Amino acid sequence: MTRKPSLKELITAAKEEKWDYVDESLPKVAGDDQYVRWAYAHGIENEDKNVRDLAGSILEKATLSESAFSPIRPIVFEAIKKESHPYAKYRMAFALAAHGAGEYQEKIIPILDEASRDKDVSSIAGGYLKQLRKQK
Repeated sequence: MTRKPSLKELITAAKEEKWDYVDESLPKVAGDDQYVRWAYAHGIENEDKNVRDLAGSILEKATLSESAFSPIRPIVFEAIKKESHPYAKYRMAFALAAHGAGEYQEKIIPILDEASRDKDVSSIAGGYLKQLRKQK
């Protein structure tokens, strides 16, 4: 796949749990404000757990400056507090860790610890834990 997928295509892939396609597509959309805006304004509140997971993944991979991520940070943290699906919660915590957790750092460490014990995301979580612990 060389073209950038549409948001609708990504959402459909997430709903169908086509994670290889989603993972392959993320770098192509990471720098696009439309996808990032959708992720924090709509995606992390979606009724479908896989769409929330996608939104967290987009935010994690997004190419955002500190000033651009700063107003998004509390929105993501509020979504984490309400999130019941572990992978969506992990991805949102990864997004915070990737862009600087700020005042939420201590609150996301237990989520990252939990994720570090999950075989599917343990290496990602471990990397973010190491990064956050260096910042202390």
